Amino acid sequence: AVGIAVAYLGVPLHWGWMLIILAALALSAMTGWVRATRDTEVGERYFFGQLLIDVCALSSLLYLSGGSTNPLVSLYLLPLVIAATTMPGRYAWAMAAVTAACYTLLFFFHLPLPRDHAGHLEHGFELHLTGMWVTFLLSAGIIAFFIGRMAEAIRARDTQLARQKEEALRSERIVALGTLAAGAAHELG
Repeated sequence: AVGIAVAYLGVPLHWGWMLIILAALALSAMTGWVRATRDTEVGERYFFGQLLIDVCALSSLLYLSGGSTNPLVSLYLLPLVIAATTMPGRYAWAMAAVTAACYTLLFFFHLPLPRDHAGHLEHGFELHLTGMWVTFLLSAGIIAFFIGRMAEAIRARDTQLARQKEEALRSERIVALGTLAAGAAHELG
Protein backbone atom coordinates (compact mmCIF):
# COMPACT_ATOMS: atom_id res chain seq x y z
CA ALA A 1 0.00 0.00 0.00
CA VAL A 2 2.89 2.36 0.77
CA GLY A 3 4.43 1.64 -2.63
CA ILE A 4 1.15 2.18 -4.45
CA ALA A 5 0.49 5.42 -2.57
CA VAL A 6 3.92 6.84 -3.37
CA ALA A 7 4.53 5.50 -6.88
CA TYR A 8 1.04 5.32 -8.40
CA LEU A 9 -1.05 7.87 -6.51
CA GLY A 10 1.77 10.36 -5.93
CA VAL A 11 1.03 10.82 -2.23
CA PRO A 12 4.18 12.11 -0.53
CA LEU A 13 4.59 10.00 2.59
CA HIS A 14 7.25 9.57 5.24
CA TRP A 15 8.34 6.43 3.41
CA GLY A 16 11.75 6.22 5.15
CA TRP A 17 10.13 5.70 8.54
CA MET A 18 7.49 3.50 6.99
CA LEU A 19 10.12 1.21 5.48
CA ILE A 20 11.79 0.90 8.90
CA ILE A 21 8.46 -0.07 10.46
CA LEU A 22 7.75 -2.56 7.67
CA ALA A 23 11.24 -4.08 8.05
CA ALA A 24 10.70 -4.48 11.80
CA LEU A 25 7.32 -6.08 11.11
CA ALA A 26 8.90 -8.47 8.58
CA LEU A 27 11.57 -9.41 11.14
CA SER A 28 8.87 -10.07 13.72
CA ALA A 29 6.95 -12.22 11.24
CA MET A 30 10.06 -14.22 10.35
CA THR A 31 10.82 -14.77 14.04
CA GLY A 32 7.27 -15.97 14.59
CA TRP A 33 7.45 -18.25 11.57
CA VAL A 34 10.72 -19.80 12.79
CA ARG A 35 9.24 -20.37 16.23
CA ALA A 36 6.09 -21.88 14.74
CA THR A 37 8.15 -24.33 12.65
CA ARG A 38 10.17 -25.40 15.71
CA ASP A 39 7.29 -25.72 18.17
CA THR A 40 4.41 -28.05 17.48
CA GLU A 41 2.01 -25.68 19.19
CA VAL A 42 2.17 -21.90 19.53
CA GLY A 43 0.48 -20.67 22.68
CA GLU A 44 -2.44 -18.28 22.72
CA ARG A 45 -0.49 -15.59 24.55
CA TYR A 46 2.35 -15.70 22.02
CA PHE A 47 -0.08 -15.57 19.10
CA PHE A 48 -1.95 -12.66 20.72
CA GLY A 49 1.39 -10.90 21.21
CA GLN A 50 2.13 -11.28 17.50
CA LEU A 51 -1.25 -9.76 16.68
CA LEU A 52 -0.46 -6.86 19.03
CA ILE A 53 2.82 -6.29 17.17
CA ASP A 54 0.82 -6.16 13.93
CA VAL A 55 -1.58 -3.61 15.44
CA CYS A 56 1.32 -1.47 16.71
CA ALA A 57 2.95 -1.52 13.27
CA LEU A 58 -0.33 -0.61 11.59
CA SER A 59 -0.89 2.18 14.11
CA SER A 60 2.60 3.55 13.45
CA LEU A 61 2.04 3.48 9.69
CA LEU A 62 -1.33 5.17 10.05
CA TYR A 63 0.17 7.79 12.39
CA LEU A 64 2.65 8.68 9.64
CA SER A 65 -0.03 8.83 6.94
CA GLY A 66 -3.00 10.83 8.12
CA GLY A 67 -4.23 8.89 11.14
CA SER A 68 -7.97 8.29 11.19
CA THR A 69 -8.43 10.09 7.86
CA ASN A 70 -6.42 7.38 6.09
CA PRO A 71 -8.83 4.99 4.33
CA LEU A 72 -6.59 2.06 5.29
CA VAL A 73 -7.64 2.52 8.92
CA SER A 74 -10.23 -0.23 8.45
CA LEU A 75 -7.33 -2.70 8.34
CA TYR A 76 -7.74 -2.73 12.12
CA LEU A 77 -10.54 -5.21 11.45
CA LEU A 78 -8.12 -7.89 10.24
CA PRO A 79 -6.36 -8.68 13.54
CA LEU A 80 -9.75 -8.51 15.21
CA VAL A 81 -11.19 -11.09 12.78
CA ILE A 82 -8.15 -13.32 13.24
CA ALA A 83 -8.38 -13.10 17.04
CA ALA A 84 -12.13 -13.72 17.01
CA THR A 85 -11.88 -16.80 14.79
CA THR A 86 -8.82 -18.45 16.31
CA MET A 87 -8.74 -17.51 19.98
CA PRO A 88 -10.97 -17.59 23.07
CA GLY A 89 -13.42 -14.74 23.56
CA ARG A 90 -11.33 -12.86 26.12
CA TYR A 91 -8.58 -12.37 23.53
CA ALA A 92 -11.07 -11.23 20.90
CA TRP A 93 -12.54 -8.66 23.29
CA ALA A 94 -9.05 -7.52 24.28
CA MET A 95 -8.15 -7.09 20.60
CA ALA A 96 -11.39 -5.15 20.06
CA ALA A 97 -10.44 -2.82 22.92
CA VAL A 98 -6.87 -2.37 21.65
CA THR A 99 -7.89 -1.65 18.06
CA ALA A 100 -10.66 0.73 19.18
CA ALA A 101 -8.20 2.58 21.43
CA CYS A 102 -5.63 2.85 18.62
CA TYR A 103 -8.25 4.10 16.17
CA THR A 104 -9.46 6.66 18.71
CA LEU A 105 -5.93 7.89 19.43
CA LEU A 106 -5.34 8.38 15.71
CA PHE A 107 -8.11 11.01 15.70
CA PHE A 108 -5.95 13.19 17.94
CA PHE A 109 -2.36 12.14 17.21
CA HIS A 110 -1.16 11.80 13.63
CA LEU A 111 0.85 13.47 10.93
CA PRO A 112 -1.62 14.91 8.42
CA LEU A 113 -1.53 13.86 4.80
CA PRO A 114 0.27 16.44 2.67
CA ARG A 115 -2.81 17.07 0.51
CA ASP A 116 -6.04 18.55 1.82
CA HIS A 117 -7.43 15.10 2.37
CA ALA A 118 -9.48 15.94 5.43
CA GLY A 119 -11.44 18.66 3.60
CA HIS A 120 -12.56 16.20 0.95
CA LEU A 121 -11.81 18.49 -1.95
CA GLU A 122 -12.81 16.92 -5.22
CA HIS A 123 -9.41 15.30 -5.89
CA GLY A 124 -8.93 14.44 -2.21
CA PHE A 125 -12.29 12.75 -2.03
CA GLU A 126 -11.53 10.65 -5.12
CA LEU A 127 -8.25 9.64 -3.49
CA HIS A 128 -10.11 8.75 -0.31
CA LEU A 129 -12.62 6.62 -2.25
CA THR A 130 -9.80 4.87 -4.13
CA GLY A 131 -8.11 4.19 -0.82
CA MET A 132 -11.31 2.75 0.63
CA TRP A 133 -11.66 0.48 -2.41
CA VAL A 134 -8.06 -0.72 -2.12
CA THR A 135 -8.59 -1.31 1.59
CA PHE A 136 -11.65 -3.40 0.87
CA LEU A 137 -9.76 -5.49 -1.68
CA LEU A 138 -6.87 -6.01 0.72
CA SER A 139 -9.19 -6.88 3.60
CA ALA A 140 -11.25 -9.29 1.51
CA GLY A 141 -8.14 -11.04 0.20
CA ILE A 142 -6.48 -11.34 3.59
CA ILE A 143 -9.66 -12.51 5.32
CA ALA A 144 -10.31 -15.08 2.59
CA PHE A 145 -6.71 -16.30 2.86
CA PHE A 146 -6.69 -16.65 6.65
CA ILE A 147 -10.22 -18.02 6.99
CA GLY A 148 -9.49 -20.47 4.17
CA ARG A 149 -6.31 -21.65 5.89
CA MET A 150 -8.10 -21.95 9.22
CA ALA A 151 -10.92 -23.96 7.63
CA GLU A 152 -8.33 -26.20 5.95
CA ALA A 153 -6.58 -26.75 9.29
CA ILE A 154 -9.91 -27.61 10.94
CA ARG A 155 -10.73 -30.09 8.16
CA ALA A 156 -7.28 -31.70 8.52
CA ARG A 157 -7.75 -31.93 12.29
CA ASP A 158 -11.20 -33.46 11.88
CA THR A 159 -9.81 -36.02 9.43
CA GLN A 160 -7.04 -36.91 11.85
CA LEU A 161 -9.50 -37.22 14.74
CA ALA A 162 -11.75 -39.48 12.65
CA ARG A 163 -8.74 -41.64 11.74
CA GLN A 164 -7.67 -41.89 15.39
CA LYS A 165 -11.22 -42.78 16.44
CA GLU A 166 -11.34 -45.50 13.79
CA GLU A 167 -7.98 -46.88 14.96
CA ALA A 168 -9.20 -46.90 18.57
CA LEU A 169 -12.36 -48.81 17.56
CA ARG A 170 -10.25 -51.28 15.58
CA SER A 171 -7.99 -51.78 18.59
CA GLU A 172 -11.02 -52.37 20.81
CA ARG A 173 -12.32 -55.00 18.38
CA ILE A 174 -8.95 -56.76 18.31
CA VAL A 175 -8.81 -56.78 22.11
CA ALA A 176 -12.39 -58.10 22.26
CA LEU A 177 -11.58 -60.80 19.69
CA GLY A 178 -8.41 -61.72 21.64
CA THR A 179 -10.44 -61.92 24.86
CA LEU A 180 -13.02 -64.10 23.11
CA ALA A 181 -10.28 -66.34 21.70
CA ALA A 182 -8.64 -66.64 25.11
CA GLY A 183 -11.99 -67.55 26.65
CA ALA A 184 -12.64 -70.17 23.96
CA ALA A 185 -9.13 -71.62 24.43
CA HIS A 186 -9.72 -71.75 28.17
CA GLU A 187 -13.03 -73.57 27.70
CA LEU A 188 -11.40 -76.02 25.26
CA GLY A 189 -8.56 -76.53 27.69
